[in-house]
Amino acid sequence: GQITPRSAISGGPGSPVGLAPDPLPAGTPPAMLTANAYMLGTAALGVENPFGIVDLNSGAFTLIGNMGSGGYDGLAVANGVLYTEQNGLLYSVNTANANLTLIGGVTGTPNLASFGSTTTGLYGLTGAGSFEVATLFSINPQTGAMTAIGPIGASAIPNGQTYYQRLSVGSSTLYMESSSNLYTINTTTGAATQVGTTDSNGYLSSVLLFE
Repeated sequence: GQITPRSAISGGPGSPVGLAPDPLPAGTPPAMLTANAYMLGTAALGVENPFGIVDLNSGAFTLIGNMGSGGYDGLAVANGVLYTEQNGLLYSVNTANANLTLIGGVTGTPNLASFGSTTTGLYGLTGAGSFEVATLFSINPQTGAMTAIGPIGASAIPNGQTYYQRLSVGSSTLYMESSSNLYTINTTTGAATQVGTTDSNGYLSSVLLFE
């Protein structure tokens, strides 16, 4: 679970919000992946939601376009399509110009804290119910409908503390980073199992991309 720092990101994207493989996997990861990734960043240089390509070796960011207003919960991939999520609504992302197409969902129901994917599905994480129990949701890539799978577990995320966690993109296993710890997530039950400790420097800023 240890994180090894590499090159700093340059080119003005702000902090990373989401990363996704390039090329986008359709069911299984491509045999040959490039040293690039699609990246969504925080506001910088007059662009509210800069979307582009980042070189994973040098950290150089090349802007493709602005994904528009508001906050997004990350990037995810299903069947070779890039997605993002905002306030309960699922969008597909045009990787040529950063334009979004609304797929569906219900505004604010639920309001996800994190968004990610495996090679076979889209997932989200939020605090559910009156006790705000950290719960894993599956997301239908055709309709945007969200279905509760089950609790992550209070040992990983105590009730009422579903903030700043990150779900992974790009691997057959779903991972989560929370409070400088790396977990695998059972996509049938929602339960988290700790893999190891990442690093205190990455806490609140890590974005998980596994290739």
